[in-house]
Amino acid sequence: MIDTLLVDWSGTLADDLGATLTATNAVFAAYGEPPLDRPTFQREFELPFMRFYGRFLPGRSREEVDACFFAAYEPLRHQVPLLPAARALLSFAHDTGIRVHLFSTMRPDLLEAEVERLELAELVDGVHGGVGDKRQAMAPLLAELDARPDATVFVGDMVHDVEAARAAGVRAAAVATGYTGRAALADAHPDYLFDDLGEVVALLARDGGVERLAMPIATVGGLIVHDDGELLLIRTAKWSGKWGTPGGKIDYGETMEQAFLREVAEETGLVLTDPEILLVQEAVFSPEFHTKKHFLLVNLRGSAHTKAVRLNYEAQDYAWVTPEAALAMELNEPTRVLIEAVFVGDENRAER
Repeated sequence: MIDTLLVDWSGTLADDLGATLTATNAVFAAYGEPPLDRPTFQREFELPFMRFYGRFLPGRSREEVDACFFAAYEPLRHQVPLLPAARALLSFAHDTGIRVHLFSTMRPDLLEAEVERLELAELVDGVHGGVGDKRQAMAPLLAELDARPDATVFVGDMVHDVEAARAAGVRAAAVATGYTGRAALADAHPDYLFDDLGEVVALLARDGGVERLAMPIATVGGLIVHDDGELLLIRTAKWSGKWGTPGGKIDYGETMEQAFLREVAEETGLVLTDPEILLVQEAVFSPEFHTKKHFLLVNLRGSAHTKAVRLNYEAQDYAWVTPEAALAMELNEPTRVLIEAVFVGDENRAER
């Protein structure tokens, strides 16, 4: 369940791309460089931002760049509005008990001033500005906040934001509202890719609604079998650090096969073929799971034709193993039952 949001500012909550482009071109003009148009800026801009300036203005120091940039940006920042649904997102999180911490490269004094100007102080739990490289700074912030990575989502609008979430092991929610186009964000493989912040609100509502239901939750998961016969197992903190199989909740309107293929793609990057339902298990308040839940576990099998795994925030490790080797590992109980049901004969199971 999501209990912590880290949220970028520029291009994510604040519609400041125009002001930033104007100030950037003022820097370029000061050093005799031609201006950039908006599409070119969106394509070329990157974080940490001195890498961007280093490509266009080699040899210039950050102090020189900052002096020109902020001289042009300061008169414009008072006109920067919030993006659509930005206040709704912060309000929804605040009202449902989700912690919100702003996490931005913007200079701390400016970020705090903008939070006050736009009357957001009561809706956020912390403001963290002046972050040079989010990929290095996010994990220490999580430790400081005592935030669980698997219950944290970072909402941002740049590839750097997706990379930062990956480095810290949190969920990456990319929104195509600001500095990076949708196609480039998709190529970075965030956990979620949204067109606007309203879709982030819907994610939080769906996540919280399902998690709080006092009723069984239907899930899918199962065996990923490579062409050579080996199985993919993943290790997750939410199953007490034991080995198991990828899977998750069935979305409204999905078939079980569709949910299985989607969950596997999200968690491992693998595209499976030939999904088939094997069996159904029930896990009622399993002591192995990190919270008290009642699951209906629909177990399936699918074929993988590559072993190139790309884990998301949910798993900490993976292994391709034979069925025999899998049974010698520290498996969670539903996974052990599944593997035995498929690969161990009835007589062998009876002897155990």
